[in-house]
Amino acid sequence: MVPWDDREKGAGLADPDILSDLDLDLDEGLGLDLEEVDLDSPSWRMATWEAAQELLQSRAFPLPMLPGALPLGRRALAVLRCRTGSADDMDFYVPQLRTQDVARHNASAGRLAEWLLGVEAHCRAAHELDAAWAWEWPGAAQRRAAALAGADAGAGDEQMREAVAQILEARRAAALEAAEAEAQVRAAAEAAEAAQAAAAAVVAAGAAGARGGEADEGGVGDARSGLSDAGEEDEEVEEEEGEGEGVKGGWEEGNRGEADGRVRREGSGAAPEA
Repeated sequence: MVPWDDREKGAGLADPDILSDLDLDLDEGLGLDLEEVDLDSPSWRMATWEAAQELLQSRAFPLPMLPGALPLGRRALAVLRCRTGSADDMDFYVPQLRTQDVARHNASAGRLAEWLLGVEAHCRAAHELDAAWAWEWPGAAQRRAAALAGADAGAGDEQMREAVAQILEARRAAALEAAEAEAQVRAAAEAAEAAQAAAAAVVAAGAAGARGGEADEGGVGDARSGLSDAGEEDEEVEEEEGEGEGVKGGWEEGNRGEADGRVRREGSGAAPEA
């Protein structure tokens, strides 16, 4: 963008003070201070047109570079602004420049006048745009500041939300790690309890085995003693049976002897013994 001071300088060419400083002799027909050039020269027209096109393509052209774009001096430029009606604040009437009137006298001058009017219209539109922007810039600046403030506030809110999300994520990760650590501790305690139970079971099995061995040895001894006692009892029974059989045999033999004696006595007729 062109500095505002330069814009003011360019826009001030149509001010009455500037016109008075230029010492314009309005009574003498506003004599133009044109350079001595051949307006019918094709080379001059081509060079001027190319230079003007190059200047018109510049974004900084509208007001500050107008004197350089037009093949006129500062005095002639001020007069042109009066003739084209762009100096509305002047207190005197200046006839409008008509290209067809100029072309009646000189075709090249008519084309040059047409070109000058086009450039002047372009510069006038740019000047009006700059003036509108000059009146509009406080509101635009306020809206821009509000937009920037809203963007900053939105960015701050977004950053705050991201920070809160990070904090919550960190807390969640810490809780998961604590739960995993607690689960590992619980699993280790259960494994230790299982190992202790297995060791106690092994010790109990060993003690039971030892007691079973002692019981087996005692049972064998008891069985042996039982067998010996049974043998002794059998011997006693056999002895008692032998004695009984002897008594029985003696009793039977006595009965038989007594019967035989009775038979003999009966056969001999002797009286039986009392």
